[in-house]
Amino acid sequence: MSMLMNDKEKIMLITPSLGFGGSEKVALVLSNYFHYRGFEISLVCVNNLHGYKSSLSKDIEFHQLVSGGVKKSIFELRRLIF
Repeated sequence: MSMLMNDKEKIMLITPSLGFGGSEKVALVLSNYFHYRGFEISLVCVNNLHGYKSSLSKDIEFHQLVSGGVKKSIFELRRLIF
């Protein structure tokens, strides 16, 4: 099966927050990098800390889970994946 020229491969990154931490910075850098390389990126934040959000490319789909925590957000996350 071949991909059409306008079909992009999709990547979803899930991070606890975009607060000022090392793993959050890595999620941001990877999101911007893969977007630059032509992937369709979705970045999902579990908690409401957005210190690095302003550095995220405007073309990247950003989702904030409203349930507050992974266990409470599982159904919301499932909806985003499927």
